[in-house]
Amino acid sequence: MWHASRVRRSCPWRRGGKPEGPIDRADVAGLETLQLTLEKDFSLDGIECLPALRELDLRHNNLTDLAPLAALRKPERLDLSYNSPALADLTPLLALPALSRLDVGASLYCGVPHEALATLRSRGVTVESSCP
Repeated sequence: MWHASRVRRSCPWRRGGKPEGPIDRADVAGLETLQLTLEKDFSLDGIECLPALRELDLRHNNLTDLAPLAALRKPERLDLSYNSPALADLTPLLALPALSRLDVGASLYCGVPHEALATLRSRGVTVESSCP
């Protein structure tokens, strides 16, 4: 579940708009940058409602499933550092055609091969990781 207050701070209308009430698709359709950090019991379900998203900061969460990210087409920068070491399946990131920079930091078990990282690197994506 996303904290509405954090989404509100990221929305284009933050300068004086929508201080209360539900957030709907029209409210977030133009959102290009989103920072959702330090969340617990966090899921990416619903991320497809952010089609304009170019930068996504998901540091310090407990993410284990990246599948919802595959619905996005515009993300260029993605920060997944300091998430759960159970973040093992990175294949959904291969569906992000505009991705140019990825930070997975210390979110991975380094003893496990991560073929998706190798594929992303071969596509020219800059990958920051504590694993070689």
